[in-house]
Amino acid sequence: GVDEGGCAAGASLRAIPVTRRGSVKANAVIKPSVFSGQIFMPMHYPETNLLTLKCFDPYSRQPSYKSCAAKLMTVQTEKAT
Repeated sequence: GVDEGGCAAGASLRAIPVTRRGSVKANAVIKPSVFSGQIFMPMHYPETNLLTLKCFDPYSRQPSYKSCAAKLMTVQTEKAT
């Protein structure tokens, strides 16, 4: 499949996920397991926690599932000559 930005599944790119809380540079891979319009970042990375709400269950103190509105900007990389 191809995502809305024209990238085929399996394509690798450099990207910047942006939320109201901040932005980080990341390597991205287009995967069919992540639906169009969604971004997945493992929640154990400190960068993910910078972008998402710091919510947790007040009784068990377990972190909540990380989710938030985000925009994904791609970064143009220069080709080596």
